[in-house]
Amino acid sequence: MAASGMASHSHVLPPIYWPSRRQDRLAIERAKDVVKTAQQVLHECPEPDTFLGRKTHEPFPQAEE
Repeated sequence: MAASGMASHSHVLPPIYWPSRRQDRLAIERAKDVVKTAQQVLHECPEPDTFLGRKTHEPFPQAEE
C-alpha cells in the first residue's frame, strides 16, 4: 500500500534537450565570427599602456609633436 501511495506522488521529468547537429554547427559558426571580430578590433586598437615597470615618481612620457 505504501509503494502505491509513493507512485502517485512521483514527478514526471521533462524530456532531455539534445541540440541538433545543425544547431551545433550554427553555434560554432557564431563563435568563430565573434572571435574573428574580436581579433580585428584588437588588431586595429593601439596597444594598451599597462604601466608595468613605470616608477611612480617619473612623469608620464610626452607625445612628440
